[in-house]
Amino acid sequence: MNARDDQPLPVDAAPAGFDILKLEIEILCALCRAASTGRPTDLSLLDTAQGILSRYRFRNIEHQSLFDALCELRPALGSDSLSRAANHLKEHLLQRLTLRGFPEIDLNAYLAPQSVTTSEIIERLKTLAQILPA
Repeated sequence: MNARDDQPLPVDAAPAGFDILKLEIEILCALCRAASTGRPTDLSLLDTAQGILSRYRFRNIEHQSLFDALCELRPALGSDSLSRAANHLKEHLLQRLTLRGFPEIDLNAYLAPQSVTTSEIIERLKTLAQILPA
């Protein structure tokens, strides 16, 4: 939100060099990795993302589909089947993405390790949420 008037920033008002698609990918990578651990502290990042991005529409339909699939799987990741769901996250995501028409998404790219902290991801989530929906 713009500090002066609490209004979302239009996409064309984003700072020079601001890459929305790259930001979406970084966030999705962090969310996939968090979901894959199954640890409550990591799953809380997914909960935070759902809250912050509740009205955001990803610019890339593949990104939106992956985010939606992660959100759909979140309840199973928090249940008694936590370890089974986390261990088979990739399989579950591929099933959901195939049903959405995206059978060829390379989830390995989203599950690859990155050196971004949770607090950095939360800041990036907030930045993304400031952009007007597409």
